[in-house]
Amino acid sequence: MRRYLLIVVFGAVAVFATAATAATSPGTGSGEDQGTPSSFSDSPGIPGASDFPKLVGVEHELFYDVGKYVDPAGKRWIRLRGQYDSVFKMGIENLVATLWAFDDSPKIFSRIIESRVRSVSEDGREVVTEQKTGICALGFSYTSNIVVKNTIVREGPMATIEFSTIEADAVTLYSRGSWILEEIDGASGPLTYVRYSLDTCVASRFPAQEWIMRRFGGGDLKRLFGQLHDGAVSRSGAN
Repeated sequence: MRRYLLIVVFGAVAVFATAATAATSPGTGSGEDQGTPSSFSDSPGIPGASDFPKLVGVEHELFYDVGKYVDPAGKRWIRLRGQYDSVFKMGIENLVATLWAFDDSPKIFSRIIESRVRSVSEDGREVVTEQKTGICALGFSYTSNIVVKNTIVREGPMATIEFSTIEADAVTLYSRGSWILEEIDGASGPLTYVRYSLDTCVASRFPAQEWIMRRFGGGDLKRLFGQLHDGAVSRSGAN
């Protein structure tokens, strides 16, 4: 049995043009949170291989929460934290390649409007990207421009990709999360377990935004699974 693990972690700090230090990230829970970042250490463990078949094609909510956060300067933000998982009927390699194809991100993930590689390290393990993300709701357009440092480490059957926002605008305080993938040999081919976690703080920009995020944000996170799957299938067909 082959077992592979890919962990994609989004770390984030807020960088403001008038400040040299980053804001403190919120702690866990709803309400007006303050404190240090949570690390998803309270997440449930990855299911056993025998459970993978029953998760195929089903985006399962592990948890989802939207609340308020007050930063050290007293500014209020909206915090979204969620975690979902599913299983794909495919191997892990095209999924890894799809997540690392930054120039193609706008073609794959609907919330990424633009993505440009700013720099690549000599060993190719660190890529700095500029991204424009956005949504439209109730006639309001909500966009954010961020700069993200992406690093990858692969050791044998394992790979770790870490994301850290090194610049952000007034719309996003921070955004971080993770993709965890594990491949096994299924009865009719490889299966890959996929878990996505997100913890982000954004500014309140339009009426009822917190209610909309609470009501519809989970569906947006679930759609990422289908987008990643389709992107990996398309990449497989192109290779």
